[in-house]
Amino acid sequence: MYEKIAITAIFAGSISSMVTYAITIAKSKKQKEKDNSMVMNVITGEDKLNSLFDMQKELQKNFYEKELPADEPNIMGNNILALLAELGEVMQEDKRWKNWCKNPPTPNFKNKKKEIIDCIHFMINICLYSGMDANEMYNLFTNKNKENITRQKNNY
Repeated sequence: MYEKIAITAIFAGSISSMVTYAITIAKSKKQKEKDNSMVMNVITGEDKLNSLFDMQKELQKNFYEKELPADEPNIMGNNILALLAELGEVMQEDKRWKNWCKNPPTPNFKNKKKEIIDCIHFMINICLYSGMDANEMYNLFTNKNKENITRQKNNY
């Protein structure tokens, strides 16, 4: 199909038309990929978000030595507290948020990123314990993101 498009554009005598058309096709293809239910690694076909959920699910199964707990209040509460603690650790690695501090220390971005990953671990646990998989998370996130964009446009 792409060969036909290229030949047609060349015969039309306009290389710029061919480039413009190719860019349009690439944009619409990217939009279709973006609209898929998950973010995929185009080269390997690996679904990165699902992979994160699968890795965390296995870690939790090993920890509990059984199937994942389903929305057990104590486990959910512990994971929410752990998430809050990890968020505090992110803030400790980058203290520029302290607007009263005249000379905040230089952030440790390497450690900050590690703490962010710890947050993601606990966030995925909370999703898993709530019965939410990567596809549902993605769909709910994209819908909420659209809602937030609309709110911003309407001066919410």
